[in-house]
Amino acid sequence: MRYNILFLFILLFWGNSSSLFAQKLRFYENYPLASPDNSPADLEPELEMTLKAIAGGCKLADDPNTLAKKEDPEAYTKDEYKKNIDEIIIYASEIAGKISSQKDKVELLKKVSKSVKGGKFVDGLNLLMQAKVDTKEDIEGIYFIWSNYLFEKKQEVPWLKPMNLKTTRSYRIMLYFVSNNFDRPFGAQAELGGVLADAAQALSNCLESPKDLSWQGEGKITMKKEDELRRLASDVSYYEWRMHNKVNGRRSAKIDRTLVIKLKQALYDLVASLERAKADWYTEPQHGDNIQTLYNLSAAGGWRVDGSNAMKGAVKEKSKLNEELPARRLY
Repeated sequence: MRYNILFLFILLFWGNSSSLFAQKLRFYENYPLASPDNSPADLEPELEMTLKAIAGGCKLADDPNTLAKKEDPEAYTKDEYKKNIDEIIIYASEIAGKISSQKDKVELLKKVSKSVKGGKFVDGLNLLMQAKVDTKEDIEGIYFIWSNYLFEKKQEVPWLKPMNLKTTRSYRIMLYFVSNNFDRPFGAQAELGGVLADAAQALSNCLESPKDLSWQGEGKITMKKEDELRRLASDVSYYEWRMHNKVNGRRSAKIDRTLVIKLKQALYDLVASLERAKADWYTEPQHGDNIQTLYNLSAAGGWRVDGSNAMKGAVKEKSKLNEELPARRLY
């Protein structure tokens, strides 16, 4: 009897440990590193995070400060949250249906969906809490990450493909490094065109002086203060802060996520090249294409660069920058 109990304990411990291990492999700071395959080891942590995202959406929609009407074009309304939450619920139901041990979650999600569609967001949140969904985490931030994650899955971005897991981990570590070690380059009201122009200049500088980059594709990611790769990474990190932070995300409805993907693609391709091509990474043609894409998109919004800074419109005489517009902060 004692051996049976010990065996059951070992099985329980191994099951919990393998689930935690799988979650660490597939996520970095709440960001998915790849889309899941159909194995329980992948699907169970995916479902757990998706349920947290639904809870976060319910909490945001139920907030008394959330607008009922589109009075502010940058702020999400209750109806917009409702639509996005429903999309995440559909995804969660698909995952739960593939896991034999999680069939009860399908019924739970039907009840949550009914509450959300009826505008009873707090009821949906309570149902999830009763089902032991961990709501002590940053569920609002997870909601914004997940909403964007499902959008990017549809676009089939390379940083969500399982075959690219190693590169995606490096890419994600780099974004974490710059966001935690340096000031954000722009204020909350920076225009996307300006950030794209700044990123175009940073990428151009990386290609012009490839040997000056602190990180050369292997080893621990670390960057110097003046590093142009850090500058490019901080542009991407800035938009993740604008879109996924639990406060800023509430006012990110107007941000064009398709254009942000173009920005992220430029950094991701650079990281992938550094890991793959090492010394000759800058000769690969996709980087020139990415620079041109970023320049074109920034120009369409009225922005350009002067070889150093992003600028909007014509430059004032005797002035290097248009001082009426937000410029990149000096590090």
